[in-house]
Amino acid sequence: MELPENAAKFLITFFNTLKTESREWEKQHQPEILELKRNKIISELQLKHDIEEQEIRFKSRIQEVEMDEANNTQNFQKFLISLDEIRTEIIENYPQMPKALALLIYNHATTLLKEAWHNPDNLKKIVSHRKFVELTKTLTIEMANITDTNGNRKLLPEKTIDLITKDS
Repeated sequence: MELPENAAKFLITFFNTLKTESREWEKQHQPEILELKRNKIISELQLKHDIEEQEIRFKSRIQEVEMDEANNTQNFQKFLISLDEIRTEIIENYPQMPKALALLIYNHATTLLKEAWHNPDNLKKIVSHRKFVELTKTLTIEMANITDTNGNRKLLPEKTIDLITKDS
């Protein structure tokens, strides 16, 4: 099926008119088009810069967190070593006390330390810190005052044991 000659001329004229108007519109709006292209390039460059800046911040933050974690791990290990020393002192200062009881005190202190260090709940972390400090303070005082008022060596760190019993 062929188009009538008038219809073909109409379509050609129509398309030529569209092209002409499109070119004229483009010429007329050329400054705005160029401004939009320029703004697009600037925005893309700014976005690229912002992404690079965020990557640098992110990498820096990762390094900070890794260093903090390394320090925390090192400090935690020092605490564990300190608790090992305390366990040895308990056994030496209270030779009549069953070793299992000394290990129970050590285990309780270690458990409190782990709870204070690793608990994701900040309130529980604070409570565990407080209990750990109270336990170690009480034990330290008892070991410093190993003799009673009559000069006799105490058999057990009773206040420490009471504190542990109260915690349970």
